[in-house]
Amino acid sequence: MGTLMKSQTAKVPDRRVENILLLLSGGLDSTTAAYMVHEMYPDALLYAMSFSYEQRHHIGITQARRIGKRLEVKEHVRITIADTKV
Repeated sequence: MGTLMKSQTAKVPDRRVENILLLLSGGLDSTTAAYMVHEMYPDALLYAMSFSYEQRHHIGITQARRIGKRLEVKEHVRITIADTKV
């Protein structure tokens, strides 16, 4: 992805951020947010977390893993949430 235009970039606080946890679903919103954070804090170590609801199609989780690799996240954790129907 290209650089964001200055008018679109949120103001970055003047403090150093060392670690950032990204919540990645593999969808457009979390991908956009992840790339914005990466651009705002290029020196921070990125970690990612994704949630699996035991769907048949794991397209979102697969995409989240790909995005994490592109952003060079240190660790990507997948949390499985079991179906809790009573």
